[in-house]
Amino acid sequence: MRARMIELSWSGLRVPAIAMELGCSQKTVRRWLHRRLATTVATVTVDKAARRF
Repeated sequence: MRARMIELSWSGLRVPAIAMELGCSQKTVRRWLHRRLATTVATVTVDKAARRF
């Protein structure tokens, strides 16, 4: 379900539409999208720092 949330978000759906599509709360969708964003930002930051050396 988490992967589907991300997929729907990338395709342009907003949180309320994703929640309705998946039958979960908007809070759940926001939580997982924010976690995914934080993970992506952290990965990009680490990758950029590693390239400096």
